[in-house]
Amino acid sequence: MSYTVLKRILVAIGVVYFSTSFFITHTATREISPFFTWQVFKIVPHKTQSSYSIRILAYQGNQLETPVLLDDAWDVYLSSKLYGPPQFQRLVEDLGRSMELSSTKELSETYREKLEESFLSGPVVYELVRYTFDVLEYADTGTVSSEEHIAVFNTEK
Repeated sequence: MSYTVLKRILVAIGVVYFSTSFFITHTATREISPFFTWQVFKIVPHKTQSSYSIRILAYQGNQLETPVLLDDAWDVYLSSKLYGPPQFQRLVEDLGRSMELSSTKELSETYREKLEESFLSGPVVYELVRYTFDVLEYADTGTVSSEEHIAVFNTEK
């Protein structure tokens, strides 16, 4: 590659970069991803967060000695191989939020039925639990600040 070709390429890149930066100052967000993006640095998570989870208390009529989080026992208690942890976790989060809002009892029943039909295998007694945790501490040690039991459900007929 000759020096003049390289010089023309660098000038073209500079012109594109300059024109893009001029265009960005006239947009609402003032960001275009490959050129100027500070979105990663603007979004800072809260120090503490909460999340919902399912804890299995009894399975197929047998009481478990120590309750097991469903997150830790996918192969045993999960019936659907079509859906994975993201779909399951979203459904559990929706169920938890709807259970805590007293005006959405029908919606929480719908979420519960969908959870039981799609994910849980066999007759199960499980509880919905909300964990509150410090994000950095949880990433380092896996410990949670508090644990709140929201409801216990039984799929045994």
